[in-house]
Amino acid sequence: MLKKVFLTLTTAFIAWLLVACATPTGAPNGGERSPLSSPSPEPTVPPGAQEAVTAAKRDLAGRTGNPTDKLSLVSVEEVQWRDASLGCPEPGKFYAQVITPGYRIVLHDGARQYEYHSDRGGRIVLCSGGR
Repeated sequence: MLKKVFLTLTTAFIAWLLVACATPTGAPNGGERSPLSSPSPEPTVPPGAQEAVTAAKRDLAGRTGNPTDKLSLVSVEEVQWRDASLGCPEPGKFYAQVITPGYRIVLHDGARQYEYHSDRGGRIVLCSGGR
């Protein structure tokens, strides 16, 4: 009987210890970020994408009047576009039907998000947010 009580108490203590160690110390709300915590850093730019990101920021700065340093990079990812329209076909235009490697770039100007599509040759297209 004493062995059962000892085993039960030991198991409960180990379970409590595991739960207590799983919560980061000093983190508010049990590890969740509070709304007042500092913004997350810009995402890592894949090799070869920096030229497209810079071109997209310059284009958006020209459209919005915001300086490029006030535009934040939300995301950038490598994609394979189905054709030369870069996923943003314009009505009445024809595009080469060739797989086109490039990037999907999402920028934020403080009020709205803008999605740019690019190829690896430096061509960018504002696909949503400003059309």
